[in-house]
Amino acid sequence: MVSLGGRPGRLLTATVASAAAAAALLPASQPASAAGPRADLTVVRTTAPGSAEVGKAFGVETDVRNAGLRRSRATSVEYYLSTNARKDSGDKRLAGSARLKALIGGVSHDVSARVKVPSGTAPGTYYVIACIVSDAGSSRNDCKAAPNKTEVTALSGDGSIAGELTLTDIGEEVVEGELQTWERTATVGVRLDVEGESYDAEFADAGSRYTYVGQENRSTGGPCPTWWDETESGAGGFVWTGDPYTDDIYGHFGHVDRSEVTVGLFMYFDQTLSFGDCDSSHTQSGEGLNVVSIDFEEVSRTASAVTYEAVAWEGELSTESNWDEIAGTITFSLD
Repeated sequence: MVSLGGRPGRLLTATVASAAAAAALLPASQPASAAGPRADLTVVRTTAPGSAEVGKAFGVETDVRNAGLRRSRATSVEYYLSTNARKDSGDKRLAGSARLKALIGGVSHDVSARVKVPSGTAPGTYYVIACIVSDAGSSRNDCKAAPNKTEVTALSGDGSIAGELTLTDIGEEVVEGELQTWERTATVGVRLDVEGESYDAEFADAGSRYTYVGQENRSTGGPCPTWWDETESGAGGFVWTGDPYTDDIYGHFGHVDRSEVTVGLFMYFDQTLSFGDCDSSHTQSGEGLNVVSIDFEEVSRTASAVTYEAVAWEGELSTESNWDEIAGTITFSLD
């Protein structure tokens, strides 16, 4: 009985020993993230110019190496402006990117791109950072800043502003039983010379002209209706002497990168007013004035020009303007 009871114990010991020996022949377990060779794209070097201008394209170059063992996939390289040479959420992406072809393990490749500083970027000094868009390897080496800083400046220099605008005001309403209808249109050819830097540039009229036409009618019902008809007509240039207190046209930039501009217009016109009722009628003549200050914002930009559209406008002394719509564009162009 004793000898028979000892055999299972020896058999169990032999089985465990065999399993341990077999386990020793198997490879050690690895984390799933490190299993097998893979590609690992690394930004080795980035070069950028010492200066760049808002809205203008400039060249950058990046040296990328596949530090892994497998062939990488084709991807692209994006570029950012950073104040601290580290990629973070506060960085501003530059327009444009470089295409990076697939690389076999251990191979380096230089890529080039033309990138552009977006509008609204504050002038100052920045690092240009290159970042690989998609990489199967470690993300710690996907971005690298150029060793030098790039000074970003605003679009500057002398130039001119030109464009055609159409202002319209059409409507009707009933006030205390009186029907009022009106329709006014002004067309303005804006021509301004611009001299100086940034938002301190001086604006001077260079032949701007306008036409202004309008009519307004009022009437009441009843056995003896009253009526009131006004016609308006004006055309010509704008008085400009360089004195902001007497000029009929003015302008100024609203941002250092010239992405915003304001143009003010004083448009004079002749008025003829006829009014009366079933018993009598009268006619009067005089002069009217329409004042409008128009805020424009950038809609497109090239290396030497910015085009704007009207986004807001107001009347004299910041009162509400009676213009319903201002269509058209104006463009600032460097000389």
